[in-house]
Amino acid sequence: MKHFAIVIVVALLAIAVLLFLYNPGILEDVWLWIVGLIGVIISAIKSAIEGLKNLFKSDQKEVNSIKQPETVKNASPSQPDLAIITQANEEYRKSISEYKIRINDLESQINVLESKLSSTLPKDEFNGTTLSVIRYFDDGETTLGLLFIDNKYFCYTLEDTYREVKVKGKTRIPKGTYNLDFNRFDTSLTLKYRKTRPWFTYHLHVQNVPGYEGIYIHSGSTHEHTEGCLLVARSIYSDDAKSSIFNSKVTFEALYKQLKTKLDAGERLRIIYYDEDFMNYSLLNNKAS
Repeated sequence: MKHFAIVIVVALLAIAVLLFLYNPGILEDVWLWIVGLIGVIISAIKSAIEGLKNLFKSDQKEVNSIKQPETVKNASPSQPDLAIITQANEEYRKSISEYKIRINDLESQINVLESKLSSTLPKDEFNGTTLSVIRYFDDGETTLGLLFIDNKYFCYTLEDTYREVKVKGKTRIPKGTYNLDFNRFDTSLTLKYRKTRPWFTYHLHVQNVPGYEGIYIHSGSTHEHTEGCLLVARSIYSDDAKSSIFNSKVTFEALYKQLKTKLDAGERLRIIYYDEDFMNYSLLNNKAS
């Protein structure tokens, strides 16, 4: 194949030489044809450049034709607006200040509550770990509380509000003592949790609650995530408008791993819910003493 190509090239060169020898003017014709082709190419390039320039100029004209907003003179808010803003800022600072005071007062009483819990636990033969939930605030939608493990503070809690007549999915469970164990069934919710939480096996189930089913401990932010369950978190926010908790997922994971270790070892768990009167009674007694 190579030899054939070489033969073709040599033959073409021979033909070109013979044409030049017998017709010397052909070289001039070829040269003129090449020059003419180059001229056409250059002309086409120039036309393309000019077209692009014209297109850019027309786009720029359209941009410039858009009316720019006029600079507003005296753009500062009027005096009534300033008064409203100032008042709102003052109310916000006041609410935050009062909130910090409430939280600081609450946290300063943790040691008192730990002591009261150790002295008020049921005198029975229970041999295992006791979780205690002390409810301290109910805004009509949400109940906030504190979670203790064997009388040692662990985190904040959030539940639904108290209702004299139960409303499904919107009512906290009654105060009392309940068993705490895994709900050892592969429910759809259990399988969903396992997909996103490698450390998760089964839900922590508050058992034998009269009139309630599927009461779990899990993560969440507001009463809309509870449906009667207990949410846990390290920090809270509460005012007249809304109560919520933060860092719930991290807190729940830490609690879950701690309790899972106990359950896997065969240890018994129970959880005791105290209503708001327990805290008031404990703090009043502490002040009296």
